[in-house]
Amino acid sequence: MKKYFFALVAGFIPALATTNTAVAQNSNTVAVLHNDAQMEKMYKTDLATETVKSNTVSLATVNSKAIKNFNKFYKNAGDARWYFIDEGFNVQFNNDGVKNSIYYNKKGYWTGSLKTYNESKLSKDLRAMIKREYFDFSIYQVQEILTMQSQEMLPTYVIYMEDNKSYKTLLVYDNEIKEWQNFIKY
Repeated sequence: MKKYFFALVAGFIPALATTNTAVAQNSNTVAVLHNDAQMEKMYKTDLATETVKSNTVSLATVNSKAIKNFNKFYKNAGDARWYFIDEGFNVQFNNDGVKNSIYYNKKGYWTGSLKTYNESKLSKDLRAMIKREYFDFSIYQVQEILTMQSQEMLPTYVIYMEDNKSYKTLLVYDNEIKEWQNFIKY
């Protein structure tokens, strides 16, 4: 069942993270990066800071159910910006160093959320579990994904990390770590 969920999340990440320009690869694929600043910058782009490919909208044009749901669960989101997307609406805001992107369908129902933050915001238990296996790696970005398809409403974490020789991307769900991408530096 976990393998099915990992496959579902791996397919859903590009759809949910409409701001992501990265291309997914098979977990056993190793890409070789030239050790130049442009390639590092391309891989280490802060995915949540890229612009959504739609215009911001006024609250008058957003489905009222989406606004009610958002106000109920995200009371401290003072800088919220709403966007039209093909599937409905997306609202983005920052809260205590965490970049949030919440998704609603056209009828105003919540469909998913994406939180992006650095290692310091990662739970201590999850961080310890990752560091036990990848102790030489530093975590520079975490994406926490929750969707309607998330079993038992458990989030999936996409962990971006690096050491002196490589970049790795991990998928973590229900205390199971799967290496998703591996890029060798040289």
